[in-house]
Amino acid sequence: MSADSLGPGFGVTANDVRAYDWQALVAGAPSRECQAYCDALGRQAATLKETADERGSRVFRLLSAVASFWPNYDDNAVPYRPWKVWDGKRSAVPEDLTPADLAALTGILAEIRDAEFRARVADVLWICPPKNYKAAQAAVDAYIESASTLEIGEFWSPSAERLQRARQIGAQIGRLQAFHQKAIQAIEETITRHEATEVTLRCARLMHMLLGDGVGDAKRYA
Repeated sequence: MSADSLGPGFGVTANDVRAYDWQALVAGAPSRECQAYCDALGRQAATLKETADERGSRVFRLLSAVASFWPNYDDNAVPYRPWKVWDGKRSAVPEDLTPADLAALTGILAEIRDAEFRARVADVLWICPPKNYKAAQAAVDAYIESASTLEIGEFWSPSAERLQRARQIGAQIGRLQAFHQKAIQAIEETITRHEATEVTLRCARLMHMLLGDGVGDAKRYA
């Protein structure tokens, strides 16, 4: 059991979350990936606890926990696993969140400025009962936006992972329907941008995503 999930959830509301400028902390993280956000948010949670701001500490612990979920996108059924496991304990997973925690996240979803964190929150709201359909749509759009941001980074795999997750969620809410097609189009456009100069396995991985979905131009990809 995660130390962050003991007891009846984190005990905060959307208004509690809004009371703190956590988005500035996310914006100042050294990279545009959730793991960097997890570290920054976790440090702030500890700082606020030391100053006896219990509500603030819980707010930042909730946000840090959500950022900590480790992608496991090769498994559609369990897309997140604990960030770490130690001495019979583990860090948080989405299933640890209570209905009240999910309600707080639902309340702030549309206000999240950072695409990477908006995608993560929306994804969590989709996979956790009662499976928020509107959040799933928001997740697809946000993952595509995050992938575009991460595409210019030093490593290509984080961007490809976001496109993979966008494709998965899009297919779950409607195979070959609008949001699945958005993800497919984003993948195809990424291949087009890189295929002429590609020296890594990026395009190969993206092509396999499309072929695994039964879409794309198999002759061209061969």
